[in-house]
Amino acid sequence: MVILRPTPESLDTDVLIIGAGPAGLMAALTLSRLGIRVKLLDRRVPGETAGQADGIQPRTMEIWESLGIGAELKAVGSHIHRSVMYVPNDDGSGIKEASQTLTLPLDCTPHPYTLCVASSMTEGMLIRALAERGVIIDQPFVPKSMQIVKTEDDARVSYVEVTVAGLHEDYLRINGVRQADRGKLIDIPEAVKAGHVIRAKYVLGCDGARSWVRKAVGIALEGETTDLVWGVVEFTPETNFPTMRASNVIASPLSGGILHVPRENDTARVYIRLRRDPNTVAEGETQGSASQDSQEKIIESIEKAFLPYTMRLTNVTWCNEYKVGRRVASAFSSANCVFLLGDAVRTHSPMAGQGANGAMADACNLAWKLAYVLQGRANPDILDTYEAERRAHAMELMKFDRDIFEAFRPGVFTADAYINVRDQKVMFMSGVGVKCESRLTVPDRERVAPGLRIGERVPWAGITRHSDWTPSNLLDLMAYNGHFKLIILPGDIRDPLVAHLFSAFSWKLVESLRKDVIKFLDIFTVLDVPKETSCEGLHLPPAFRITENVYADEDGRGQAQQNGRLYESLNVRPDRGAAIVVRPDGITAMVTGVRAEYVDGIVKYLDAL
Repeated sequence: MVILRPTPESLDTDVLIIGAGPAGLMAALTLSRLGIRVKLLDRRVPGETAGQADGIQPRTMEIWESLGIGAELKAVGSHIHRSVMYVPNDDGSGIKEASQTLTLPLDCTPHPYTLCVASSMTEGMLIRALAERGVIIDQPFVPKSMQIVKTEDDARVSYVEVTVAGLHEDYLRINGVRQADRGKLIDIPEAVKAGHVIRAKYVLGCDGARSWVRKAVGIALEGETTDLVWGVVEFTPETNFPTMRASNVIASPLSGGILHVPRENDTARVYIRLRRDPNTVAEGETQGSASQDSQEKIIESIEKAFLPYTMRLTNVTWCNEYKVGRRVASAFSSANCVFLLGDAVRTHSPMAGQGANGAMADACNLAWKLAYVLQGRANPDILDTYEAERRAHAMELMKFDRDIFEAFRPGVFTADAYINVRDQKVMFMSGVGVKCESRLTVPDRERVAPGLRIGERVPWAGITRHSDWTPSNLLDLMAYNGHFKLIILPGDIRDPLVAHLFSAFSWKLVESLRKDVIKFLDIFTVLDVPKETSCEGLHLPPAFRITENVYADEDGRGQAQQNGRLYESLNVRPDRGAAIVVRPDGITAMVTGVRAEYVDGIVKYLDAL
């Protein structure tokens, strides 16, 4: 609903975030780091968990590191490097090992593994990081109504009014009210302790698959329901199974397809295909639990699947059955001021291992764009690129999820079938190869750097800081600080012509860019020279002479000198070099040559935001 009102003197917050799962927490953290006021609401009581997402993929680890919070996550999680495939043994009485492989056969990331850690631990780390910035979650709160308000003096200016209600924790506990049912309490006086209106420039719906925000703005989920029923159990194993700390893909002649994932503190999660009528099972239920009878049958099937090894499931902390709704929202935003993230915008199987990863990637994609608009550094239509870029990801995720499910279909499933799907989609699955395509990504039509993948994250490439020979990496330069980055590869500056072209390029760029643009542009130079080479003869403006920002194309992690990896991998032409524009979210946006005539293209790009 859109209404007209006078322009208010002030708003309560810049961005109201409804839902404090991975999407909401990451959105709050990234926005607050960029100087944006946020307010974060959640229907849970402090300490309650919501979803069960626990698989962190390589790109998500890189994002956490760009925020300076990756070390703790890496320390507490279970690192899964090894995958083992099991097939029926010769007499069909159990299973036998068939092959082994890397879980993620990648050489383009510092984290070539899946990290498994309980969602409660992941959320706890984000909550602590927010608290350090003075951001506290208001909970338990539920939204009652939402209106998009156009101002009377300028209909192009809008904000959102959301009426919310605080709930009594004692009422929720005594009455055992499920999280999904708490929105129904708004008209029960004894359940509600406070109600007020929040006015925000933007609202982010991060409130899960049954999103209140999505329904409030009339956006539908479109897609299909699968006909396969799955069981999932989290437990502590007592077993003689030999590969418990690996990821195991099992084709059991007794129980069908099994996927086993090791978790922190020697716990595990197992997915199992169930022989159940899909019409008797709820779609996409990730918070509840199966009935006692169903739990016993699921556990019995899992223990049987590991024969001839013994597998006893103890301390079962979660057991459920579900069928998957594979759906994508018909729109990712409403009126360019209400946006949907995470499960609110797409639903799929937890087996794809993408839920929390996609949600946090949504937040990082949108946050810097919102900040730029709120701070007057970009036009509001930049927000259209959120849907353009993330819808493409959602549609590819639906296909990946479908392929995983088909690989586990009875009569078709083999361990090799699952591995084949994984190998074909490993770049997407890891997040490293996810591509953004919109007006913010400019194709390299002149093939300045044919090896650079425009629209993907900056490549992982070892470099050495010139001033003190400290080993580093391009990814280390990608701090999520709201700044664009310009990575200049001028070539071999010992060649007088190269040095001259680099100097002319740098001076024209500094003279052409507005001061407010340069303020939010981090400039890095990677020279195609040994680290011992002197740079004293270069005539460059101050912005290009920051000592900490000059590197040599040399991997300094080992004793042997290894030159030329970055230039070679990107196929950079030595006669014109390459200047790579990188967005604040670490996505490569465009590339030009390092010559004065290319400066106008960079200036035009940054001015058109």
